[in-house]
Amino acid sequence: MSKTFESENKCLNIVTKVSSQAFNSKFLPLSSDIDNGIDGVILWRDKDIIVDCIYVQCKGGNSYLPVLKGNNYSKKFRIYLPEDYVKKHYNIWKITSGPVIMVVCNDNEKAWWIDLKDEDSYDNEHRHLYAMPKNRFNKAAYNKISELVRHQKYLKGRASININGGILRGCLCSEFNIKEVAHKYYEKLGEDIIESPNVDLNGRIEFTRVGWRHILRKSRRKSRILQSLLLLPLIPTIINQSPDYSILDAKASKGKNGESIISEKLGIQAACEFNYRFPSIIQIILIRKKVFFEEMPTERIWFYSIYEMSRNTSIEKLIIEQ
Repeated sequence: MSKTFESENKCLNIVTKVSSQAFNSKFLPLSSDIDNGIDGVILWRDKDIIVDCIYVQCKGGNSYLPVLKGNNYSKKFRIYLPEDYVKKHYNIWKITSGPVIMVVCNDNEKAWWIDLKDEDSYDNEHRHLYAMPKNRFNKAAYNKISELVRHQKYLKGRASININGGILRGCLCSEFNIKEVAHKYYEKLGEDIIESPNVDLNGRIEFTRVGWRHILRKSRRKSRILQSLLLLPLIPTIINQSPDYSILDAKASKGKNGESIISEKLGIQAACEFNYRFPSIIQIILIRKKVFFEEMPTERIWFYSIYEMSRNTSIEKLIIEQ
């Protein structure tokens, strides 16, 4: 067994141990056959429920670290990785949906962690990577690392959008009913690529029967179905102009082949001002499914629903936010 393999394996074992004993979570190693900048995933638990995942890159051995004098480093220190390696993987880490960290350990099994989505972890050209002495990867890291998950659970900002038009055209024509017109529009959405300022969502949202069936489910009031159908034309504009989303719900399960699956319900909210009706807060619901097996995780995002939040709640929020 090579020394490099031994060192990297030591780091994987540290992440496995700390995830289980200190974080009450589970580390799932991924295949090392492909260099994609991700060595595994921490299935993060909150009150014994898996709520999200944290992608992890592992580096083990003294060669990655400055010489350690004493118990810890006194100031911000560089991780010794080739410049082209950092530059190449920076682009991968930035577009990965969800938190991404690197864990680096020395030969004595002391480990530090780095938030790979934090610009302060890099130099200006993204060629050098740095760690903070206080970010030891142990029980004390729980609160800081959990914040990487929690910040996605709440909207950092709700987009304010002026809607000029956004009407489901043709629905008042005698030869078509609203459902037919809405279905044609929904199919058109499925053919388009909808851009988003959020890299997690940009061009990745699928419009399938999942969302259509959910909107038209029999248990739903007809007035709510009609509302969702009429709001369909707002979807591109809201996604185009909303930089943030929140994780409303998440659950973990096992697939029939032993793969770990995380299903998340995402919410995008927009405070909409219309030129033809009263203002309101509109919410789009998406479903994101992440599948983890031995190789790089796969991920899909589906549109699930669109609706107007409770009218009283919407107006109250809009007034408060003015």
